[in-house]
Formats: sequence, C-alpha cells, structure tokens
Amino acid sequence: MRRKLKLQFIENRTARKQTYRKRKKGLSKKVSEMSTLCDVQVCTIINSPDDPDNPAIWPSPSEAQALVERFEALPHHKKNIMDQTAFLAAETKKQKRNLQKQNKENREIELKVLLGKILNGEALGEICVDDLRDLYEILESRDEMLEERHKLFRGSTSGTKDANGFIKEDKATSVAVEASNEAKQPQNLPDLNELPPEE
Repeated sequence: MRRKLKLQFIENRTARKQTYRKRKKGLSKKVSEMSTLCDVQVCTIINSPDDPDNPAIWPSPSEAQALVERFEALPHHKKNIMDQTAFLAAETKKQKRNLQKQNKENREIELKVLLGKILNGEALGEICVDDLRDLYEILESRDEMLEERHKLFRGSTSGTKDANGFIKEDKATSVAVEASNEAKQPQNLPDLNELPPEE
C-alpha cells in the first residue's frame, strides 16, 4: 500500500532533492497533458534553491519567454490580476449582493404568508407599519396585473353589439369580471392614510 506523504518541508536534504526531481517530472507531464487536451499555451518555470542559476523550464526557454512576453503585453484588465486586498474587496461585494438578494426573497415569502393569513381571516395580532406598507405595495402590483389581464380578457371575448354600438357582455364574461373585481379588493386591511408616521 502506498504511504501518504505528509505535506510539510522535508528536512532531510537527500530526500528533498529526490522528491523535487519526481514532482518536477510529474508537474511537467501534467502541464503537457493540459496543453494537448485543452489546446492552451502553457509553460512552467521552476527555480530550485539548490541550483538557482538553472531553472527547470518547460517546454523550452524560448517558448516560455515568448509566452511570458505575450502575457506581459496584455492590458491589465485582461490579465485579471488582483492582489489580496482587491480580491477580498470583490468577494465581499459579491457576498453582499447575494445577501441582499436572499433577504429580498425571504421578505417576499414572509409577506406572502402574511397575506394568506389575512385573506383566510386568521387573527394576526399587531402588525408593524413596515409590513402594512409592503403588503399595500404587493396588493397594488397585483391590482395592476389583474387590470391588465382584465383588459386582455375583455379584448379577446367576442360579444354582440346593441343598437348604440356598445358590446354586450355575455353571462360568462360578466361573471369573470365580477370575480376579478372581487379578487382585487383586500379584505379587512387598515387604511394606510391612518397609520402613524414612521419614526
């Protein structure tokens, strides 16, 4: 069974050199495979402290130098280089956006549950001003949505015209319109004009 190597600095110089040779060979093999499989330009430059004047370069010094020069010639924004401070700032900003999005979704769920209880006539006790205002906004948006659907429904129904040229709605249309109007009316909600001002 292969012994798992503990990842830490190897104190023994001979063992360290032996491990370096093996890992360097394996790294070059992996880089070569990535270049072939993914069709990307790759190079490796490994500088050993035991031989600092002769770094191990793959695939060749000339090809590696050409690739490095090409990279350095790229505009800064295309290099996508960030130091630790910039990376943490970008990550923090991203997480704040995700948190705001999640808070908004949670708030919408809370208001839907609260609205369902109100429509079912359940006793809610005290409701804060913010909840009432947010519920009012939801009802306003649903009222506008129902109004648009009502207009589309009326436009798609075929009726007969009376002597004055007005369209006479049939019974089914009248029932649908009444149901739509009833659905738009909130039940037992306090008047927002009577709410105390926010502190």
